[in-house]
Amino acid sequence: MKKILVPIDFSDYSINAVTTAIRLAADTASEVRLLHVFDDPFVTHDMEKVTFNNEVTRRTEELLHKMETDAKSKMSDMESDVYRFMQENNLTVPLTVELRRGFAVDQIVAGAREWIADVIVVGARGHSRFEKMLFGTVTKGVIDDAHCPVLALPADFQWKHPKELMYATDFNDYDAYAIAKLLNLFQVYPVRLHVTHFNLDNNHLPDEEKMQALHDTFQSDGRNNLISYEIVDGKVLLSALNEYMAAKDIDLLAVTTRKMSSLQRIFSKSASINLLYHAHKPLLVFHEK
Repeated sequence: MKKILVPIDFSDYSINAVTTAIRLAADTASEVRLLHVFDDPFVTHDMEKVTFNNEVTRRTEELLHKMETDAKSKMSDMESDVYRFMQENNLTVPLTVELRRGFAVDQIVAGAREWIADVIVVGARGHSRFEKMLFGTVTKGVIDDAHCPVLALPADFQWKHPKELMYATDFNDYDAYAIAKLLNLFQVYPVRLHVTHFNLDNNHLPDEEKMQALHDTFQSDGRNNLISYEIVDGKVLLSALNEYMAAKDIDLLAVTTRKMSSLQRIFSKSASINLLYHAHKPLLVFHEK
């Protein structure tokens, strides 16, 4: 992990994402970029500019100038607050800021790709476009389109060094890559990774064969000493997941979004989001390309 992008809207939720990203960057010798996107209400969804008569155009330009000026002022204040936070906590992290104008998802994804970010850290809720549940329009759009993993933080989450990570697998070809990426992202911490599949139909044999294949993938490079593999029975996925996370004291949950995946379907529902809020656990999402 070398580059951490943090989209912000200056709400308490995004500020929490910033401080978490700073602590993570300090531990992993990474740099942080704060990105704020302010809307251009006079651009259509296909990014074509709406044209008006001269008077309306003048007022439009004045409004956009004010929006940009306000955004620059808030970003300057935020940058000062972040440097103050680093000084108070004896942290040193390279920090840059960026302002972009347009649609939030498009600009966040473009900004992450152009900067070649390794991970995007987002707060669960906030004002304006971020004032939605986790996996709302913006976060879900970023997860779908970003080239890198997205770390979503529940409200009031307080960063601590992770010890117990969990990767919930529904068995797909992307699992091995995601698990390796997860271990690489958090390699500076003494973590234990729980690779877990939730069996809801009591038919263990196919799942055991697939889990063994995952085990064999990491056998040759010695990383299996960091990983435990487990198949958990349960009738209701959310209940089984909640009980397992509590029993194992999981610090971070990782999943891979996948079309037609039961995990993706369950994590897109409000019930699962409420579970993550109550558990106060960050969620790291890989997007299967």
